[in-house]
Amino acid sequence: MALRLLSRQGMALRRFAVVGAVLLASGLTWLGVFRLASTVRSVAHELDRAGAVQITPRPQTTVAFDRAGREAFTFFVEQRIDVPLEQMSPRLIDAVISVEDRR
Repeated sequence: MALRLLSRQGMALRRFAVVGAVLLASGLTWLGVFRLASTVRSVAHELDRAGAVQITPRPQTTVAFDRAGREAFTFFVEQRIDVPLEQMSPRLIDAVISVEDRR
C-alpha cells in the first residue's frame, strides 16, 4: 500500500514536471516570436525612412585662377575627384568588392 502511494506521488510529480517544462518552453517560444516580430517591424520602419535620406555631394578641390584664366593654385581639405564607374579600372572594382566581401 505504501509502495502504491509513493508511486502515485512520483507519477504526479513527473506529470507536474512535464507540464511545467512544456509551459516554460511554450512561453519562451512565444517570447521569441514576439521579439522577432518586434525586430522585423523596427527594421521595416527604418527601411521606410531610408528613402528620405539625401546624399549630398562631397567637397571637391577648389581651384583659383589668375586674371588670364590660368590655374593659379588649388586648396582643399581632402582632394577628391569624381570619376565615373565606366572610367575605373575593372581590377580596382574587383579589389574593392573582394575587400568588402571579406568583412
